[in-house]
Amino acid sequence: MAFRFTPSLAEWLTSPQGAEWLRRAETLPLTPATRLTDLQTLRRHLSAEEAAAVVEQVLLRRRGGAKFERAGEMLFTRNALEQATHAQVARHRAARFAGLSPVADLGCGIGGDALALAGVAGRLLAVERNPVRLRFARHNLSV
Repeated sequence: MAFRFTPSLAEWLTSPQGAEWLRRAETLPLTPATRLTDLQTLRRHLSAEEAAAVVEQVLLRRRGGAKFERAGEMLFTRNALEQATHAQVARHRAARFAGLSPVADLGCGIGGDALALAGVAGRLLAVERNPVRLRFARHNLSV
């Protein structure tokens, strides 16, 4: 079963404290053989939910590198990452909107297409009803 990010965990991950713990956890191996030990290391300083969120996010960032050049700075949910458009494809599609304003990305998810659209559209409106994905999209558009 996939990890479930809550709005409060999403808020924490986008905070300076959450960002610092994501940076620290990037140095952990997080392999199947070390994952329990790595999680216990984080649990010395974080709640169980925060530690699990950090581990999941680092693993998702590693997977996200196949789709996004800046995956190491972005935030994902497992489902949203799987559904996200590859950055190269998103840039190709966004080129059709170059110079148009405003452009709306309705159901923007974690912001994969919105990132490409922001580079070419005069003004972008990114809309997402899921609060976790919206917070992550806002973060991803800022990196």
